[in-house]
Amino acid sequence: KFVFYFLRQEIFRKEASVHFTSTVGQMRVPKAFMMDALFPLPPLAEQHRIVAKLEALLAQVNAAKDHLAAVPPIIKRFRQSVLSAACSGRMTEDWRREHPDVEPASELLKKIREERIRRYEDEFQKPKAEGRRKPKNIEPHGVETEGLPELPEGWAWTRLENCVDILDGQRIPVNSKEREKRKGDIPYYGATGRVGWIDDYIFDGELLLVGEDGAPFFDKTKHVAYIINGKSWVNNHAHVLRAIKEITSNRFLCNYLNLFDYQGFVKGTTRLKLNQGSMKNIPTPLPPLLEQRAIVHRIENLFHRTSEVGERVTAAIAHADRLTQSILAKAFRGELVPHDLDDAPASVLLERIRKERTELKKKKKPRKRRPETLPDPD
Repeated sequence: KFVFYFLRQEIFRKEASVHFTSTVGQMRVPKAFMMDALFPLPPLAEQHRIVAKLEALLAQVNAAKDHLAAVPPIIKRFRQSVLSAACSGRMTEDWRREHPDVEPASELLKKIREERIRRYEDEFQKPKAEGRRKPKNIEPHGVETEGLPELPEGWAWTRLENCVDILDGQRIPVNSKEREKRKGDIPYYGATGRVGWIDDYIFDGELLLVGEDGAPFFDKTKHVAYIINGKSWVNNHAHVLRAIKEITSNRFLCNYLNLFDYQGFVKGTTRLKLNQGSMKNIPTPLPPLLEQRAIVHRIENLFHRTSEVGERVTAAIAHADRLTQSILAKAFRGELVPHDLDDAPASVLLERIRKERTELKKKKKPRKRRPETLPDPD
């Protein structure tokens, strides 16, 4: 155990890593390095005291680390609870009591219709001259509310497509080899976040990205949707959305889409995919616009606090790791336990080891020599 704790020292492991050799993809420490490594040897009785002290102290450190490691999962569950309360209306019950005359979501649905008509008139005013067909239906699609939770008064269910501009047609995938030739400072985004850098941009501004394929749709500890800002390039593994600001916001939708249960909306077995048709049909709760802003403010405030807790936990775990190494270093400097003058010195132990090895060599039987084969007489 004394040797085991010596080998756990970070300073020793770093020195060993410099001498690593590789065999079939595995890194190994050469035997010669281990044999030549300097090893502090206290009296045997002191070794036992050091090990006992190390085990007692490190047990306390490890117990503290176990408690700290339990905090991040709690934070993740808390965040999910926050999103659930926010998107169901429970979080802002007091806000609604204080703002009874706020414009209801039904008015937002009217705005959705008006916005569609306006865009229709702007974009298809002269469809024949431009060789384009008129859309068959400019009315906003409703949503089947059967099986959906009941919403607070003033809220309404709608489809995601009614709340956003979908910019998927502007995406351009660029493979990694091509990006190597086009290195720059523009972030290149995919299903789960930034996956590289490039020398040009497609989009400029705040956008909401939703994973199309390869996103963690059923892992509640990870995000399916995220917000980007500024100049950017997006590949075809993420849907590109922009909230219609008169109706909702990217932040409100992002929080909801990270809570949404994608069961029945994604397809595939080995690689799940949320195609554009399914994405458009996601049922989306629509609170009054002012309440949405209050919801986002409260979510961000709570998430900021949990982030601070998470940072403190990360710092505490790092401190515990440093403390472990500090305890080990102190042990092998001879500073962890008091010395006992009655202990047999290490020189006696080394002499005994030398004698035992000498005796062992003497006891080794010589190898039997093969009998020489005499040539057959003629």
